[in-house]
Amino acid sequence: MPIRDLAAWNAMLHGYCENARVDDAVKLFEQIPSRIVISWTSMIGRLDQNGKSEEALTVFERMFKSGVVFNPSTLTCALSAYPNALSFPLGVQIHGHVFNSRFCLIVFVCASLITFYANYK
Repeated sequence: MPIRDLAAWNAMLHGYCENARVDDAVKLFEQIPSRIVISWTSMIGRLDQNGKSEEALTVFERMFKSGVVFNPSTLTCALSAYPNALSFPLGVQIHGHVFNSRFCLIVFVCASLITFYANYK
């Protein structure tokens, strides 16, 4: 990659994931010098979409601990991963974050919460 700015890193990350090269995307993600919420959210969502929900939640936890402020899309990706990873208590914690952050006023976040609870039997 001749120009290594944040847009290029995120474009490469997206390209790897679009072509089912998730392991390469993870390696690239680890090399990104300063990840922004877009980088984290992309990685969380793509890991979950490729059957790696546990890894997606690990990335979400790392993001949270690193102090990056999540956005509604991040929460939606994380909520999608919780039922797949069979991690109900942690998903309920995310519900708390949704409520406290006032993202509960955003329709697609509410839809993700409904889907989260509906997927548990």
